[in-house]
Amino acid sequence: MPLYQIHIHMNPAEGRCDDFERWYEDIHVDDVIRTTDGCRSGQRLWLRSSTGQASPNEHLAIYEVEADSADVVIAALNARRDDRTYVDGILDTSQIAFSVYEAAGPRHESS
Repeated sequence: MPLYQIHIHMNPAEGRCDDFERWYEDIHVDDVIRTTDGCRSGQRLWLRSSTGQASPNEHLAIYEVEADSADVVIAALNARRDDRTYVDGILDTSQIAFSVYEAAGPRHESS
């Protein structure tokens, strides 16, 4: 079964960075893994440096999901959305970007 990566680019709402940090790390990542069929892992990252066109989002969450297709990944992610804990006003919803990627080649690792 293929392994897909979900990339979610976002920002905390103005003045809510500490609340966002606690919620995303302590609650949300594990909620997504627990409620998404085929989800193997999740991790959040902060943008610290970039070149080229700047991203409007400073935060990235990456989840790895085993599924038959990208459509199945999205359906699995959405199926139990109501079973997750959300906090109103914690996200800047104006620039959230959501993408599903499939490997184009094998994983390369250092030897």
